[in-house]
Amino acid sequence: MLSTMHSASMKNTRKQDADVNAIMKPSLVGSYNEGMGGVDRSDQLVTTHKSMRKFVKWYKKMFLYIFD
Repeated sequence: MLSTMHSASMKNTRKQDADVNAIMKPSLVGSYNEGMGGVDRSDQLVTTHKSMRKFVKWYKKMFLYIFD
């Protein structure tokens, strides 16, 4: 991963299943994971609530496509 915003600093983190083992990861990875949580949730909601249906009229399809 490359970034012009973050430095090359490393952070100590713990595995979720073990409280003793500490691993080092770049600070960029933590910031990336925080941001991706919201994006994944947004994508999930968009795909489950598609309002595009089979209509006979073309203008209904276009309206719902623009609405989504």
